[in-house]
Amino acid sequence: MAALLACGDGAALSHTSAATLWGFLTADALPVHVTSQGDRGRKQRGIVHHRAALHRHDSLTRDALHVTGPARTITDLAAGHSGRALRDVVERAQDLGRFSADDICATLARSPRRPGIRKLADLVALTQPDTDKARSYLERLFLKLVREARLPRPQVNADIAGRERDFAWPERRLIVETDGYRYHASKQARARDARRDRDLTAYGWRPVRFTFEEIAFEPSDVARELTRLL
Repeated sequence: MAALLACGDGAALSHTSAATLWGFLTADALPVHVTSQGDRGRKQRGIVHHRAALHRHDSLTRDALHVTGPARTITDLAAGHSGRALRDVVERAQDLGRFSADDICATLARSPRRPGIRKLADLVALTQPDTDKARSYLERLFLKLVREARLPRPQVNADIAGRERDFAWPERRLIVETDGYRYHASKQARARDARRDRDLTAYGWRPVRFTFEEIAFEPSDVARELTRLL
């Protein structure tokens, strides 16, 4: 709030500060990133000032703070984040229900020369449902692994036992969940996942979980284990 007051009317928390407020990543409290059209607060200690005009759809109020919206925040991060780091942000936004491909595309259309635009546009395209019904980069990686191992094709994002599951082989009563490490690493997330797995077991299913690191960097090991399970 102090940073916003220092930067004047129309200023909004942005970049890593906004991403932390939305839950997309965890950043240090200082410096505070603020975007505004004027120069006020530009040399203020503890503030990183980004001079830019904000479209009326680019910002809103959250917890009494003026902040860039999820789509604008992700677009701002595209310039300074590597491909993997940006993908982590997008997957976290998806997990939190705060990712909208349409909103991001609209934001990109308003600023066609922003740094990182191609990287983000390609990533957004990967998140869209396709003929496999996969909805994230991680799910596509897993399906690629299944195809290359010549394993039976699973059902994708099917409703089973009252909840949507990532991958299922009904004839084997096997369900595989692919866990993005940011969303599934906390103590609360692990407890939630354990409860969901117990529910599936009670219905006669075998729930198995693979992490992003396993699927991305140890695909052969995952394929061998999945072959045994099937």
